[in-house]
Amino acid sequence: DSQHFNLSINAGTNSAVSTEVTDALYYGSDHLPVFCDFEFSPASGLGDSSYHIPDKYRLYSNFPNPFNPDTVIEYELPQSCQVELVVYDLNGSVVRTITSGVQNVGKHSVRFDGSELASGIYFYQLNAGEFRGVKRMLLTK
Repeated sequence: DSQHFNLSINAGTNSAVSTEVTDALYYGSDHLPVFCDFEFSPASGLGDSSYHIPDKYRLYSNFPNPFNPDTVIEYELPQSCQVELVVYDLNGSVVRTITSGVQNVGKHSVRFDGSELASGIYFYQLNAGEFRGVKRMLLTK
């Protein structure tokens, strides 16, 4: 019963939502008002202590290595840039381009599926900005 509630709809401090918004929510509701506190945090993850911005480009060894049939390749980017990750065979021929495009700063992880390839040694090269890194991986079947 609304006569039992003699409260201001927008009582207390409120710097996040305008009075018009709170009034609209209140009067548009078909039930008693709900009071709650909101806590806002950065959307970018920069407030999260587990998140870090890399200080340089890094290309890590794939895991597992040797692998059958798939493996994970990780790398870090200290800035947003054009990225290309390419797999080559022993002859230097391109086997597959895993990723190509602009990527954001941070740590990235991609899965490489070698189920359609023959056993052997392959190389993967990361081209990111001015950085070039190459690692070797072994596919065993």
